[in-house]
Amino acid sequence: MDEGLTVEVAAALKERLKAEARSLGFAAFGVTDASSAAGAGKFAEWIAAGRHAGMEWLAKDVERRTNPSLILPGCRSVILVAMNTFQEAPARRGRIATYALGGDYHKLIVGRLKKLCDILHEAGAVSRPYADTGPILERELAERAGLGWRGRHTCLVHPILGAWTLLGAIATTLPLPPDALHENRCGTCSRCLKKCPTGALSPEGFVDARLCLAYLTIEHKGPIPLELRERLGDHLFGCDDCIGACPWNRRRIVTEEPRFTPRPFPDSKELLGWTREEFEAATAGSAIRRAGYDGLRRNACVVLGNIGTEADLPALERALKGDSALVAEHAAWAIGRIRERCQQKTAGMPHEEPVTVPIDGVLDLHTFRPGEVKSLLAEYVAACREKGIFEIRIIHGKGTGALRETVRGLFSRMAEVESFGSAPEQEGGWGATIAHLRRKS
Repeated sequence: MDEGLTVEVAAALKERLKAEARSLGFAAFGVTDASSAAGAGKFAEWIAAGRHAGMEWLAKDVERRTNPSLILPGCRSVILVAMNTFQEAPARRGRIATYALGGDYHKLIVGRLKKLCDILHEAGAVSRPYADTGPILERELAERAGLGWRGRHTCLVHPILGAWTLLGAIATTLPLPPDALHENRCGTCSRCLKKCPTGALSPEGFVDARLCLAYLTIEHKGPIPLELRERLGDHLFGCDDCIGACPWNRRRIVTEEPRFTPRPFPDSKELLGWTREEFEAATAGSAIRRAGYDGLRRNACVVLGNIGTEADLPALERALKGDSALVAEHAAWAIGRIRERCQQKTAGMPHEEPVTVPIDGVLDLHTFRPGEVKSLLAEYVAACREKGIFEIRIIHGKGTGALRETVRGLFSRMAEVESFGSAPEQEGGWGATIAHLRRKS
């Protein structure tokens, strides 16, 4: 590295890199210095508490992960980029995390970062690119580089794109001018904490992987804990619930990257019947392969156990007789769940699917798909009355949108609703409807 690099030359080089990053499809660009991570102590504390679950590689050489100069001798700066990954998910039984709907991002982002490394090489620098591919804390560095701030869901929040981003980093020996920190704008909002199906998030900004559905459906290779299976709901691979609840994701700007276009993955029942060869072919170049053949079929069993019907029993019974003990155990659990529901229905017993949101009188509907609103609202009203809550607030977004009209139309037809009307705006200008429920006689 040429120590004679002037401030002006470094600034001009940074602008060239930023322009090239934009042309490569990155939505955000920033630079931070290579000093040790300010959150190194918190990361070590997280590891010591066992919150990394079975991801033992994270516990190896913690100091190296928190100090860029230890992964690249002579490192002076770290460049951070963010790529928009948001896509509307196709309708199917078995939800897939947004980032995994299309092609895998690791090779895509690293390949484009290498083009930025070429520019740095021309300037005499040594550089190394990463995209969840090395011992570097991209989220903390991205926050330091001014790309956004860390939300309580632990993900980076970009002021325009929200948390629907994937990050890449380049450690380099060039001393580029750093960017300013971005103000944390979460305020007192805690929607992400309330939305987490398993309570994996803490107000201090930690996630306990032992409870996190993203970890359990992707990295975890053993059985899903029995006490968490119902909470898994219809999550087949990963979980977006916490970031989906974030108000900063309201814009939902669809990515322009064609490789992130959703793939036509099948219904969970069909997926459960895949051969290993079919799995390998369908997941080539996809992050979904990370779950593994048996892991993905294990997840499919739990999804069907939670939302499946009698028509799914033959597929589960075949899985029960298959050569994977892991899949067979989850298939047996799913069969028992479905048969229990069928027996309840046959016996004329009221069957209620669990409402997977806190029963606290406040329901944020804008993060749900339109087809879910009617049943969820009815279940929520019933659950609140059962709990003795007779005033509820339904958050549905800004202005006079279709969701608000849907909510009010449903309320007008519910005998349980005594009256309803507009509520004062929520934090950030979000509109809501407040309803008074009839007390149970």
